Amino acid sequence: MAKQLRDKLITFTVYANGSEEFGVAEVSLPDLEFITSTIKGGGLAGELEVPTLGQLKSMKATITWQIVEKSLSKFARQRYHQVEFRGAQQTENTETGDLQVSAVSVQVGGWVTKTSMGKLANTETTGSTTDISINAIKAVVDGEELYNIDIMNGVCVIDGVDYWADIRKALGK
Repeated sequence: MAKQLRDKLITFTVYANGSEEFGVAEVSLPDLEFITSTIKGGGLAGELEVPTLGQLKSMKATITWQIVEKSLSKFARQRYHQVEFRGAQQTENTETGDLQVSAVSVQVGGWVTKTSMGKLANTETTGSTTDISINAIKAVVDGEELYNIDIMNGVCVIDGVDYWADIRKALGK
């Protein structure tokens, strides 16, 4: 079986609240950082930082827009937003050298916590930004789900492992 060399994101499009396509943007995706506790005491030669199963710290995504435009004001609305970043990634078949395309989708749901209109300077982009506090995120590459996290509904599936399965069972759900 040929190996695939993952190369780059060719391009992507921003869709929001269904199928509405939005302007030219860049996106900083969130870090997945688990809630931890520190264990220390007798019998240990130091401290251990231990993650809590299925519990993540708050997540944030930042969309950077090229100019002040309608997309910026639509995202500034005080409501829940569902946003999908749908893209095409380039891969290389290492046996044949053929360049191929794989589909990537990152879907987030959350509330806008900050809108920055950016700066105005001749012949430059404004760097306007939208910050989204994320309560749900799903990442899929070529139909394979990599991450599915939904803070409000107790979902934390990473690489096919459901970290909430035993928690739901313990809660009788």
